[in-house]
Amino acid sequence: MTIESLKALQKRIREATGPDRELDGDILVAFKGGEIVWKMSNFTMEQCPAHRHPSKQHVGGFANEHVPLLTGSLDACVGLMHATLPGCTWAKDQNGGFSIYYGWLENLDLWRRVWGHKCANDCLTFIDAIISARIAELEAEQKEKANV
Repeated sequence: MTIESLKALQKRIREATGPDRELDGDILVAFKGGEIVWKMSNFTMEQCPAHRHPSKQHVGGFANEHVPLLTGSLDACVGLMHATLPGCTWAKDQNGGFSIYYGWLENLDLWRRVWGHKCANDCLTFIDAIISARIAELEAEQKEKANV
């Protein structure tokens, strides 16, 4: 996951008009790797996305797991945040935006804070904030490497 790929994904999120299963899959792949395959759901003609990734716990070495509705469920967004930014917390402000507090600074006793750009729905705004926090972390890592 590079800063450029995250910024491209963030642009798509900001342009989205509502829940989007294809975007859900792309978000999951950006953070967890693997690929998205479309499978038939419950013997109907409806197709649903599955997250295919290497796994020693599954027969054949690959898992085909359900893709959560990230662009339509705040619970799924909170789960993604905790999986990708361990130890962080979040808050919703009075203007409807989301803030993510991450990366406790031991010497200053402060959290770093990022805001989500206001998007079409709360979930997209929340994911925008998660991506902003991850971009900020990657930029801080690059700056540390450059200083060493």
